[in-house]
Amino acid sequence: MQKSRTWFSFISLALLWLFYAWMALIGSGWLSDIIAPLLAFISTAFIAWSARKAVHYNLSWLFIAIGTLFWAVAETMWGLEANLLGIDPQESILLLYLYFLPNICLLVSVLFIAFTERRRWMSIHFVVDTIAIFFALCAFVYFVFFRGHIEILSVLDQERVVSYLSVVIDALIITFSISLFLS
Repeated sequence: MQKSRTWFSFISLALLWLFYAWMALIGSGWLSDIIAPLLAFISTAFIAWSARKAVHYNLSWLFIAIGTLFWAVAETMWGLEANLLGIDPQESILLLYLYFLPNICLLVSVLFIAFTERRRWMSIHFVVDTIAIFFALCAFVYFVFFRGHIEILSVLDQERVVSYLSVVIDALIITFSISLFLS
């Protein structure tokens, strides 16, 4: 019985997500702004439930759940600002930081797994792999996005600093994930 309810829940979540994607594609902003936080809160509940049931990496699951909770709160605030308050959410510094916090939580989650599995791989080999992947990823980002446009890196307002940090944290998440997978 429990297994069939879980499948039903996941299928319902997937269908809701497809409906959300469709609404976003056709440009229904207000409906998308209602469905997005709902999806994020439901995802948070699923992940928190998984964290309770997990045999391994409970703390990692918890940080992922906290990250999705931050995302859900940010999505809720976005919808409220855009639809009820008439404020442009892209101008909100608070939202900028709320959308930044899930990246931090995901990085902590991946680092926790790396720390937990540190006995599985040779530490020197892992460090070399991690550094090599990180620099390769940074070079890729530079050549694809910033080559010829280096002047945009010189303006360091609050929004750009958080955006740059998000890119670096995303690169670290990808790097550690790949390194853990390959080691």
